[in-house]
Amino acid sequence: MKGEEPPEDPRSFTASKRQNVLAQHLKEALMANLNQFCDFMNLIGIDIAKSVFQIYSCDTQTGEITNVQVKRDKVLESFANCGKCLIGMEACGSSQYWARQLQALGHNVRLMDPKLVKPFVRHNKSDKADAEGVYHALVSGVRAVAVKTETERDIQTLLTMRALLVKQRTARINHVRGLLAEYGHVMPKSVDQFDKKVDECINSLEGDAVQLVIDTLRDTVKSIRDDQDRIKTLQREISRLASQTKNAKHFLTVPGIGDTIMAYMCVLLADPTQFSSGRQFAAYLGLVPMHTGSGGKIVTTKIPGRCDKALRALLVQGAHAVARSKYRTDWVKKHFGKETQEGGNGCHRQPHGTPVLGGGKQGTGLEKDARYGSIGERGNARRD
Repeated sequence: MKGEEPPEDPRSFTASKRQNVLAQHLKEALMANLNQFCDFMNLIGIDIAKSVFQIYSCDTQTGEITNVQVKRDKVLESFANCGKCLIGMEACGSSQYWARQLQALGHNVRLMDPKLVKPFVRHNKSDKADAEGVYHALVSGVRAVAVKTETERDIQTLLTMRALLVKQRTARINHVRGLLAEYGHVMPKSVDQFDKKVDECINSLEGDAVQLVIDTLRDTVKSIRDDQDRIKTLQREISRLASQTKNAKHFLTVPGIGDTIMAYMCVLLADPTQFSSGRQFAAYLGLVPMHTGSGGKIVTTKIPGRCDKALRALLVQGAHAVARSKYRTDWVKKHFGKETQEGGNGCHRQPHGTPVLGGGKQGTGLEKDARYGSIGERGNARRD
């Protein structure tokens, strides 16, 4: 139309003008992207550490960006007097603590898997680059991790302590069993049978072994029994705390699930909405085979190793207990279907005799977790 000036030719721009135009376009794009976060005053990415935190902040109203260091004891103070913020952090050590503290101040916090945040780090490794990468991952909508409550935190801590005690007890039992084998005594694998017969075997060493060997073995057995008492105490407290969570009763209705598995589930499913389906949660637990492929061809491979193997072993053992149970509920009958010719109980048998749940024709690797789980965990899983 007449009166309109023709647009300027970008080729005629000077270097400084090109930079100004580019900066203006980037700012417009940034502000357009920030409109979806209009409910928050700032979008913040935090790179947490032991002493110094790096905070990358973007004002949703002006688009102003800052990237500053804050000492550990000043972090909460810096967020106490500002408006509601959307804060992103990597789900790593101490992140759950900081998430709860920041939520108490009225902010929204999203914890993200560090592996999913890593692609957003655009520069060489540094605190500033990491904080900026966390911010970009937050804005891009990377899947979040649930923030645990104080009760769920305590359950997870007690489960970790219990797992360590079980591991130490199993190591000591195997240590004593190996030493007694050198004196001609073969001990049973069961923890209960070991506890019943170990004193008799040690007493029979009188006159055959030096007194220091006998005394040291007795001290080791005493430490095993002390660990056993501590495990029982921890188990009672874990069951008590887990029963207070909102989903505990639902977990216990599943055949093969007892107090220990239920406590693990209460921690892992702190927010069930994080998973779109039951299969996605099964893949998260490591119960679903991996797949690879290209050119439209997808190949299913093995069961992954990147999971909580202790929990997976408990789940597999609980499923085996249900599969071999003489009395089945209607739910179990529905899912196992008709008895197969090979297994006779809804399972296919491998050459070594281990059932594979679900009627698969090939081994998945899950049965290995069940066979080689620790002594104490195997017994607890059966009781579950």
